[in-house]
Amino acid sequence: MSANQCSHLVRVKRNWFGAAIKVPENELSGLHVATQSGGVRAQLSRPILAAYMSCDAIPDGAYFEHSCLHGEGPHRIKVLIPKAGNARATYDRLASQLEAAA
Repeated sequence: MSANQCSHLVRVKRNWFGAAIKVPENELSGLHVATQSGGVRAQLSRPILAAYMSCDAIPDGAYFEHSCLHGEGPHRIKVLIPKAGNARATYDRLASQLEAAA
């Protein structure tokens, strides 16, 4: 990714109705379309853009439905990238990266 993409913040969630945080775009990897949420792996009502990130990218003090109680971190966690709440250009760029990889 270019240095310019580092400055773009992406709104991500662990599950459909969960809390959202914003992380730098360069923290995301493994873009894909998901049918299950991160964490509890709940079935989603429709496919959604998703990626993986390190749990140490969660902003300090943010509630994000992940703890390291199940083992020493950092962990690679699955996150959902909702269209709502993300800048259209950012979301479209991520979606086009997914299409280009297909």
